[in-house]
Amino acid sequence: MTAQQVQGNKGDYLNALGTKAQEENRVWDWNKAQPYLQAAQIAAQLRDSGTKNLYSGGANAFGSTAEAVSPDFNSSLLGGKNGTGTGGNISMEELTKILQSFKGK
Repeated sequence: MTAQQVQGNKGDYLNALGTKAQEENRVWDWNKAQPYLQAAQIAAQLRDSGTKNLYSGGANAFGSTAEAVSPDFNSSLLGGKNGTGTGGNISMEELTKILQSFKGK
């Protein structure tokens, strides 16, 4: 074998090592990194939805309790009494009366 052939073989070998390293990185990314990143993303989504559900449940419980204690509470805040459509514009007297009903119970 001549020196040129030896040098050419070394170059081919080094090129093959680079290609092999790229393939091993791609396989590792596919088998290890991507499943880990997907699991982390799903876990974050579950945490976020759990927190939102917790807050929503608290808000629903408060709304149900407020409606049970004072049926006029939600209707006066949301749509006015008897569907008058005041759009949440209640007077200070009405608000004070509703808050007093909460205090007394």
